[in-house]
Amino acid sequence: MIRRVVVLSSVAVYGFSQPAFSGLFEEDHSPPAPASLYGTTKLAAKQAALRIGQLRAIDVRIARLGPVYGAWENPTAVRDALSPHTQILNMALEGREVLLPRPMTADWIFSRDAAEAIAGRSKAAKLGHSIYHVSGGTLTDLVQWCGIIGELMSGFRRRLVEADRPGNIIYALPKYRAPLNIARLTAETGFRPSRDLEGAAREYLNWVKAGEIR
Repeated sequence: MIRRVVVLSSVAVYGFSQPAFSGLFEEDHSPPAPASLYGTTKLAAKQAALRIGQLRAIDVRIARLGPVYGAWENPTAVRDALSPHTQILNMALEGREVLLPRPMTADWIFSRDAAEAIAGRSKAAKLGHSIYHVSGGTLTDLVQWCGIIGELMSGFRRRLVEADRPGNIIYALPKYRAPLNIARLTAETGFRPSRDLEGAAREYLNWVKAGEIR
């Protein structure tokens, strides 16, 4: 018997709208304003899922994911670019220099932390809301990520390019987007990401070296 359905949504439903007074996107105080087809479809899926839940008496909860990177991330025919973290790691393994177009600061979350948060929501005995944010809970950037990869892999070359020069790391977002507030998720499930950036990098590198990428 299905007890609960957790539908994965995305921070993309907010587009580049202004955050709440806290400087974060808040579940109750940040109205969706998608700026892309992807964000629009995520918002529509959320609305449809909640309505079906009401009609069928199904416990439906929405997990709005922040930017994710890490293990289990594989290229497919429908994904034009992997996360910047994965691009950087792949280039480091290939001995190529990374040219960062900008730091790309965000509330990045490691994939296994995201999975643990989603699993916790599916198993929690009682939840008080329909929508929960899932993100890293803190801001990190690719300059920091490159520094850690450089410590783990000797000879790794990276640099920030000038503002008018293109880099070789692809990222869909053209500008900074506000982070998600995960206080609701933490209060109700006790979730906090268990890996800092260095811990995530070590775990991800081990996963890649183990040959788990298909």
